[in-house]
Amino acid sequence: MIGGDGGHRRKVSVIGAITVSPRTRLLGLRWSTRADGYFGAPEVVGFRRCVLGAVPGKVIVVWDGGANHKGPVMRAFLARNRRVWLERLPAYAPELNPVEHV
Repeated sequence: MIGGDGGHRRKVSVIGAITVSPRTRLLGLRWSTRADGYFGAPEVVGFRRCVLGAVPGKVIVVWDGGANHKGPVMRAFLARNRRVWLERLPAYAPELNPVEHV
């Protein structure tokens, strides 16, 4: 049975990045939220641009292979940003993503 909300629920989507300074080994956390929305490829690219602007050197992105991490917008971003290295998680393994624990 569907509840009185018509099957819809209010939610907050979160995108996050854990940063580690190679020099000091200090951790940092960057995040962004969207109320009642989701992060599509353009929003993911915007978030990654912010992280790249704040973090010098090589950036390793651990990703889950979701649809918002694919497509022409993301490919163009990655082609322009060679200091980004991708590490893909296995399918259905959120327990391996460090940001999920935050």
